[in-house]
Amino acid sequence: MNRILFLAVLLVFSCTAHSQCWKALSSGDNHTVAIHQNGKLFGWGSNSQGTVGDGSMINRSVPVQISAATNWVSISAGKMHSLALKADGTIWVWGFDVFNALGHGSITQLIAPTQIGTDTDWVAISAGGSLSYAIKSNGTLWGWGINLNGEVGDGTLTIKSAPTQIGTDTNWKSIDAGNGFTAAIKTNGTLWTWGSYNNRGELGTGNYSSHFTPLQVGTDTNWAAVSASFDFGLALKTNGTIWGWGDNNSGQLGLGATPTFLSPTQIGTDNDWKLVESGSSKSFFIKNNGTLWATGSAFLGNGTNNSSDVLLQVGTATDWATLSSRLFQAIGMKTDGMGYGWGSNYFGQIGNGYENTGLSPDPNDYTQPVQVNCPCVAVTTPTFNLPQKICMGDVPPVLPTTSLNGIPGVWSPSVFNGSTSQTYTFTPDRIAFPCALVVSFPIAVVPVEAPVFGTFPSSICQFSNVPLLPASSNNTVPITGTWNPPVITSDVTGQTVYTFIPDAGQCITGAPFQFTLDVEPSLVSDFDPINPICAGDTAPILSNTAPNGVVGTWLPPIVDNMASGDYVFTPTTPLCYATQILHVDVIPHQQPNFTNLSVCSNDRSDTLPLVSPNGITGTWSPSVINFFSAGNYVFTPDSGQCASSQTISIAVNETVLTGLDYSVSDAFSENQTITIIATPAGNYSYKLDYGHFQSSPVFENVPTGLHTVEVLDIDGCNTVSVLKNLLIVNYPKYFTPNGDTYNDYWTINGLDNNTTRVFIFDRYGKLLTQIGNLQSGWDGTCNGQLMPSTDYWFVVEYVENNISKSFRSHFSLIR
Repeated sequence: MNRILFLAVLLVFSCTAHSQCWKALSSGDNHTVAIHQNGKLFGWGSNSQGTVGDGSMINRSVPVQISAATNWVSISAGKMHSLALKADGTIWVWGFDVFNALGHGSITQLIAPTQIGTDTDWVAISAGGSLSYAIKSNGTLWGWGINLNGEVGDGTLTIKSAPTQIGTDTNWKSIDAGNGFTAAIKTNGTLWTWGSYNNRGELGTGNYSSHFTPLQVGTDTNWAAVSASFDFGLALKTNGTIWGWGDNNSGQLGLGATPTFLSPTQIGTDNDWKLVESGSSKSFFIKNNGTLWATGSAFLGNGTNNSSDVLLQVGTATDWATLSSRLFQAIGMKTDGMGYGWGSNYFGQIGNGYENTGLSPDPNDYTQPVQVNCPCVAVTTPTFNLPQKICMGDVPPVLPTTSLNGIPGVWSPSVFNGSTSQTYTFTPDRIAFPCALVVSFPIAVVPVEAPVFGTFPSSICQFSNVPLLPASSNNTVPITGTWNPPVITSDVTGQTVYTFIPDAGQCITGAPFQFTLDVEPSLVSDFDPINPICAGDTAPILSNTAPNGVVGTWLPPIVDNMASGDYVFTPTTPLCYATQILHVDVIPHQQPNFTNLSVCSNDRSDTLPLVSPNGITGTWSPSVINFFSAGNYVFTPDSGQCASSQTISIAVNETVLTGLDYSVSDAFSENQTITIIATPAGNYSYKLDYGHFQSSPVFENVPTGLHTVEVLDIDGCNTVSVLKNLLIVNYPKYFTPNGDTYNDYWTINGLDNNTTRVFIFDRYGKLLTQIGNLQSGWDGTCNGQLMPSTDYWFVVEYVENNISKSFRSHFSLIR
């Protein structure tokens, strides 16, 4: 009953009434799905439960695209759900069902195509009442959905929420799901049925027994096609004969008035049939010559609502290709790819743009085939030459019932209203021009009125800022236009008349709008700038009359002599007299930042500077330093600097240092020191060699050798005094006689060579050598032999401060 309509020829697609359109169509209870020649998927009809699959829940009376994919190859519409197969072998489902026919577990509604599982080897599909079936490329059969009466065929009475394999056979060829039972054909040409109560003999097995698994019908092996309905079935054999079984109360088997047939019975004797299709209580057949035949209850498509229990030809057309029927309508396709429908159109399931009118019988229910709209790839837009607006009171335009490009249709509203702005919508004749667009034209009815503007000034000052002339009026519907002159200028004094000139085509009444503008000369007060004043000085008085005679007031009225600020002069007569701003700088008093000085009585180079460190100029009293006695000196700043006088004291320091002497510690002392003796005692600093100055005259732990000491008078009245060649005598702790000319000899420097003798012993007390000439020293040999690295002892006999002395210690030889 739900055969997929498929036309396997290449069709050229366009949107004219005679173009190729569909590749496949399938009719559900109250909706239809189809595959376009371009491979895209469409749907229409009842959509309150998402049955159409376009993502909405709005009924559709014309085909709407429900997928952008272009690789759809097969479709099957059931009661309220649909299945579709892609070229990649995937199955997709949408619609509504409470018995899991959607194959997605407990989900009962999908409003757009949704893939079932991930398998890619499906080759055939069939959607029934609340059932779904599919066949894989390996010949296995799968089913899911309602199973209360064994409808699925897996031998259980459990509802199946996902595809479930039926048996283990791998030779299933085709299947058709009815409303309570299912029929299928194997590749060996055998016919099988299962499900339902079988109380009408719809299983065709010769009895009224129900079966929960597939049961072969008879033994024939030449079955070519089968169609399962509510409680009857039809089949086609390879020899071109047609057969029927089950309920015949409405004559749907075409076998006369006999109410029931328990097994397949041939319908007529003709053997040139190519298609069988079962509806709710009617049947359709197509012969090889392309003629269409029907039998059963009303809506057979023959122009009447009469029933028939024998086959009747539907019309005279000889180009029918295929057909699909389910409840109260049928959808057929001819060899040119165009679709046709008849029967109930309550939900727009015929797809010709119309649906229920609320009348009984509904004039949109069709007793003979009407063309299904073909989706439009190229659309046509009706064109009209209508005004965008008219003036109130003008003769209203006539709304033409045919566009300039020849498309007939109707207007809403149908007559132009000359007193109110409205949008007028033209709906093309959907039968004659199914691909023409609905177009709307808003037409404004504009009141006739004079331009209204805001207030313009009657006068402005010369060279002042000018207002802009608006390009449109303040009316509810603005009136646009230009001005003459086009802009306001304040450069030239005198009166100018400005006239607004409305643009053409507007609803204008009355004389042109004009206004007069007087440009008056401007006068500015000419107060001179005020020179800066010192903080606390007498403030200048602000006059209320400018030198050029302009009278006005100041704000603030009195100059503040302690802070800088702006003072605004506002003329008493404001028109064309601009304000003037004077800025008064109040300079804070400054204090010269000289410091007290000390000078030396023997230095006459110091002078008194005439500019303070912070930049204040002035003079001194006395003007010259007295180098013989200390005293105070007063600095008086030059005028105009806002500075105060300053008194400093100058001390005169006498020359102090008259003599230097020193003393050093004895030779070979453990802490070698140098002590400086300055005469007379005073405030001095001392520095040894390249060290830092220190306040102590004693230097401790001084190394062996000659040294230099500098003495500095801190008061600065003496130059630096220097003591040179201060000798510290001590012995070296080691030497390295390696022949590298560095530290190759051990000796004692600083002693008198004539009165000093040095004896060197090994650690056992053996005398190794005697140094008579301290300048050469010992080279680390004894009798020409190199002595080993170790400690050696020495005794030095010397004279210091005319006293003979002796010193004993040891040193290291390191090789």
